[in-house]
Amino acid sequence: MENFTAHNPTTIHFGKDVLGQLGLVINRYGKKVLLVYGQGSIKKNGLYNLILKQLNHIDADIYEFGGIKPNPVVEDVDKAASFGRENMVDVILAVGGGSVIDSAKAISIAIPANVPAWDFIERRTVPRSAIPLVSVMTLAATGSEMNPFAVLSNHEAELKLGYGHPLLFPKHSFLDP
Repeated sequence: MENFTAHNPTTIHFGKDVLGQLGLVINRYGKKVLLVYGQGSIKKNGLYNLILKQLNHIDADIYEFGGIKPNPVVEDVDKAASFGRENMVDVILAVGGGSVIDSAKAISIAIPANVPAWDFIERRTVPRSAIPLVSVMTLAATGSEMNPFAVLSNHEAELKLGYGHPLLFPKHSFLDP
């Protein structure tokens, strides 16, 4: 057996109906919520309405950024970061799989830094702060809901690279099987 030390600062909310706590958790970080999601499956499966109910219950101001692509692209991250910065969001709520959560992680550090997200990937900039991130995982596969890593694609540079930093850990992740 190998010895190891583990540290995971993400609070995991796991189990049936744990999303009933989402509004209370979001409320700890503020009222201005940047809701980030993918191509719209959350609207088809009813999760979107459940999320809105939780956010409306705390009178949150919701700023939606949908359309995150699989194999997330840096252009989407930069657009979302600009949108979040413009609206002075307090917290990011990522609802989706690994691509959505990875994008939200990059958005969380790009908003306060006011630089293109690719600057972090290429290590031209080091993040000093992050907007708090809460995730709702819809597809268990990547572990992005509880790790400090993100992968982004840059089609212009023809690169897909990963980046890791302790500020990328989500504050809370909700997993309702």
